[in-house]
Amino acid sequence: MTAHKALPHAQPTDVGLCPKRTQRLMDELRREVNSGRLPGAVAMIARQRASAPCF
Repeated sequence: MTAHKALPHAQPTDVGLCPKRTQRLMDELRREVNSGRLPGAVAMIARQRASAPCF
């Protein structure tokens, strides 16, 4: 197994992501979990060699 460096963290706008759209995705995942359609969800968005936090 090869060890990889962790991706640095960045704000969505720093890597060209729209914060409103990122939040819309997270809201939809949260709704699906709360309704019972999904047992749980984890999301990570990476762009330009950095991960943007998803809340």
